Amino acid sequence: SRPTISAGPSASPTRGPTYQPSAGVTDLSILVAQSAFSKNDVIIPAGTVALIDGDIDVGVIDVRGELRCHPGVDDAMLRTDGIVLKGKGALLSCGSKSEPFRNTLVIELKGKRDFGMGDRAIGAKDGGVISLHGEKTKSEYVRLTKTMPKDSYTAMVDDPAKISGWERGDKVVISTTSFYPDKNDYLTVKRIDSDGTITFTDPSKHKHDGDPQRFTNHANNQVHAVDHRAYVANLSRNIVIQGSIDSLEDEIGAHVVVLEGGAGYIDDVEFKRVVLIGDSLPPPGPSLPPPGYLVRKPIFVHSKLPRTHNIFTP
Repeated sequence: SRPTISAGPSASPTRGPTYQPSAGVTDLSILVAQSAFSKNDVIIPAGTVALIDGDIDVGVIDVRGELRCHPGVDDAMLRTDGIVLKGKGALLSCGSKSEPFRNTLVIELKGKRDFGMGDRAIGAKDGGVISLHGEKTKSEYVRLTKTMPKDSYTAMVDDPAKISGWERGDKVVISTTSFYPDKNDYLTVKRIDSDGTITFTDPSKHKHDGDPQRFTNHANNQVHAVDHRAYVANLSRNIVIQGSIDSLEDEIGAHVVVLEGGAGYIDDVEFKRVVLIGDSLPPPGPSLPPPGYLVRKPIFVHSKLPRTHNIFTP
């Protein structure tokens, strides 16, 4: 049976995953199986809602209707050469601001096919809308309450309630408390205890301060405290946009593009293997940067678009 989804205007960024479309609903896998294109491309016609219903490998998805997460599928993987949303009513949607998506979706962008927005892209223009809202249970950060020495497997944090939604396997970052910006630690969670103790699968590579630093003004004997305890943030999200594994070799990662007439609402989404490095370009010329230069952002927004049409939060 088909899932039931609630009504709302076609381009609303707050519409939830229970939207009842005026036209039929189909599974994306059915459209892929019916594709007559040589590179397995798919068109989602205007007035049609296609649901990402599992593990799907496809060429370019031309969205003229709606492409939505399936509320009844716990884990979905969509491998695609790109997603283009063009025209009024064209929509890519998972969750909403008021009702975030609670299952798991990975969109992996592959191949080297440029359809006008760059290769390995999710792009919206001329009325197209990208609306992705992941769970917020992992978006808050905490701070250490005890100094974490080098080679430590555990960290104590100040607000256990904020990490109650963190899980085994989550990737976290512990910020540097030194003068060197590269002394962050990236660790994987093994266990979370109710007292705020996080146990990791591997030891830390650096020391991280967990106590305020106190200094005495000898002129008046006043003691001043500077709180520069390390922050601990969870990097894992239940919606992931990533480049294919060969992005590490050819340095062409995934990206999201919002051009004139398009709109983007992205909240609590993880990006992996993104951007484009200049080494993958032809030799430098008048319009090309030198090798090693970052030439493409994870999210590119056309500079003339109103700020209200593009809301991106971590």
